[in-house]
Amino acid sequence: MLKTDRLCVWVLIFGFAMFIPSIYIIKFADELCALMLALVVGLDCIVNGNWKRYVPLWLVVAFFGAYVVYSIFFVHFNTVNYVLMDFVIEIKTLISFLTFYCVKPRLTCKDKAVLRRIALINSSIIALSFLGGYALVALIVFHVAFAGIVIFVSMLIYISCSIQKDGTLDRHTIRTACIYMLIGIACTRSKYYGECVLFLFMMLIYKPNMFNKINYKHVFMMIGVLALVIAVAWQKIQYYFLMGGGETFDPNEVATFARPVMYATGALILVDYFPFGTGLASFGSYASQNYSDVYYEYGIDKVFGLSPQMPDFICDALYPSLAQFGVIGVILFFGMFVWIYGRLAKLLEGNPKKFHYQFVVGVLGICFILIEGVAGTAFTMSCGFIIMAYLGYLCSMKTETSESVAPEEKLSHVCMRKI
Repeated sequence: MLKTDRLCVWVLIFGFAMFIPSIYIIKFADELCALMLALVVGLDCIVNGNWKRYVPLWLVVAFFGAYVVYSIFFVHFNTVNYVLMDFVIEIKTLISFLTFYCVKPRLTCKDKAVLRRIALINSSIIALSFLGGYALVALIVFHVAFAGIVIFVSMLIYISCSIQKDGTLDRHTIRTACIYMLIGIACTRSKYYGECVLFLFMMLIYKPNMFNKINYKHVFMMIGVLALVIAVAWQKIQYYFLMGGGETFDPNEVATFARPVMYATGALILVDYFPFGTGLASFGSYASQNYSDVYYEYGIDKVFGLSPQMPDFICDALYPSLAQFGVIGVILFFGMFVWIYGRLAKLLEGNPKKFHYQFVVGVLGICFILIEGVAGTAFTMSCGFIIMAYLGYLCSMKTETSESVAPEEKLSHVCMRKI
């Protein structure tokens, strides 16, 4: 019998170990991990005959396969090669989520120890690089924005792999995670500021079911957290959505003009190409930089940063690229995260004490993807691959009870050490 659960765990560990190199040096690492998972699924089906196990994955593959046909034979906005490239880019993250959700692997105490060490190494590399200035940070992760991403994702994995059998976290773990998160503020990205505020709130203040009975205290607390998130990110919100922040135009912030153009054009595409969009490799994606005819059709090929000569800011935010899939794609994308949240909420309902921090990690993972999507494409990068794989792992805990925990997990509290 092929042990697909162990293979999935090894792929996760490998992908997480390659997290920093995948940003700048080995950019195909997440595609390689997705290929590994695809091979695992194929072998499980052929050797073990578990075809029915992957019904959700087959549905997603069929959906994207239909879009390949739609993109090539119906809308014709890019070449076949780039349509297929976009197919791989868009589906790899969903492969990670659905494979982990369907296989339902469990992490042993040794697996968790390895992941915790990798998380601390990743975060320490970034923390030390800040001491050398942004030139050193850029040398390691290309752009300072990725420094915050590495710390946030690493701390989510660190927290999740430090949870004891009874669902508790020791103070050392919480303190370590919060310190690294505060160090990450040096990345100077407004997105990270908002993520950091949410992280600290969920780790230090949030309690299970605290909002079941809403009172004035809870209302003011949520308003305060929301206001703080908006306040720390206001400069970028103004740039991204208010046409570059007003009457001035800073050449160093040219991306902040290109992004509103992409958002506005994406909205037009949703109306003009209702309900299926313009297809793969057509708008806002890395493959569309080839150069999709959509940019000519909407007259944005003259915008600096969106032109054929300099398409640098075409693939600079996730949400405009959803226009490729039309209204249907937008509904399915956000519906997926509503569904994931529902799975996490069921964990909390079933055993609030045991699954408190799993719920916290899952919610923060969702928030990370949604916040980064405003002005980044983390969802289709290695960080998105890791987060979605872990969300699949957490969602697969739905049917797990205290009596059905794997034997190796029953000893996990013994193996936990302060690393």
